[in-house]
Amino acid sequence: MISKKITLTINDYKVKLSSPICLYRADAIYLIFSIYEYGIEVNGGVREKKLMPIYPLNAVLLLESPDNQDFIESVRVNGNEIIFHIDSKYTNFVGTSRMQLILTDENCCQITIPEFPFEVRNNIYDGFFTNQDLILVDENNNPIITEQDAEIKVGESIGNVNHEIKELPLDDDLTGEEDILLQDTDGITKRTKVSNFPTRNEFNELEEIVNPFNVTLSASHTIVELGDKKNIELVWDYNKEIVSQTINDSTLDIEERTKVYEQVSKTTTFTLKATSTLNKELSKSITINFFNGIYYGTSSSTSIDFELIFGLTKTLSNSKSRTINVNAIEDQYIYYALPSRLGEVEFKVNGFSGGFSLVKTFNLANSYGYEEQYYVYRSTYTNLGQTTLIIS
Repeated sequence: MISKKITLTINDYKVKLSSPICLYRADAIYLIFSIYEYGIEVNGGVREKKLMPIYPLNAVLLLESPDNQDFIESVRVNGNEIIFHIDSKYTNFVGTSRMQLILTDENCCQITIPEFPFEVRNNIYDGFFTNQDLILVDENNNPIITEQDAEIKVGESIGNVNHEIKELPLDDDLTGEEDILLQDTDGITKRTKVSNFPTRNEFNELEEIVNPFNVTLSASHTIVELGDKKNIELVWDYNKEIVSQTINDSTLDIEERTKVYEQVSKTTTFTLKATSTLNKELSKSITINFFNGIYYGTSSSTSIDFELIFGLTKTLSNSKSRTINVNAIEDQYIYYALPSRLGEVEFKVNGFSGGFSLVKTFNLANSYGYEEQYYVYRSTYTNLGQTTLIIS
């Protein structure tokens, strides 16, 4: 076979090719990549930078053709070598484009190799020349045909599977020892093993690496004030077809993508689980948190009551720590009130510690009737102007 061996040397986010990939329109050639990466080797206590080979178990090739079409293609792995047959499907257009390899190993680890360029130029023939005579045949030299009674040419796609016939996934009930026949450019039939082709499961695994089963999940509310009750609408969607799904272990129809939970009144976690048609499982959760208000702001009043507290800025939170900016003009104090269960707080005013004191502890009921004990802090001085408070 006509092939070109290329060494890829990886250094951080850069890759160096031992030889550029230069092709002409309609060229078809086997590219054989050997991949090396700089690592550290210790000899006699001395650390040395050294090129080390990478041995992937599987790989896929991401390819952008010069006409800006994107392809995801399987490759053959032989030790340190990754073999890909680039043909007229990718070299039909003139220009410079790029490739990128994704490698995986037996530990389900994955690494993406930095992209590298290839170029396609016109040949001197004024037209498009390519060999279209490569077809799949059976042992009696009869062409293998599709369900539409069309001959299958090596290098073309079938159905929605954007893969060359030489890499068409086969049924998993084949053992790998069965022979299939290919006819070369001279009309000579050659025999090869099924084991040289990826199985359907292997193809699905490659697809899952490049485009993993995923879900988006959102809720109409994720933070609610304590004492309130909300109807919570969950909305979700998958990037692949599914065969089953549940929320909090309650089975849903596979077509459902929204569900409303009425009158939710306490912190609740909803966990969506699903299984894809490729038998991949996923789980994603979203929590509806119920918090009480934390209040802060300025006031000239020294009478600490409900009216003063509810006149301050409110934020729903379960954390006492935050950074706030306030502007205390003449005769105005800075106030900070929070549920006592969150603990006492310390203040830094424009970078300096202190300047606040705990002035009152009392029970406060919010607008939904939820009541609990609050700490109220006040600045020692008025008229602090533009002030940054770091509260912890």
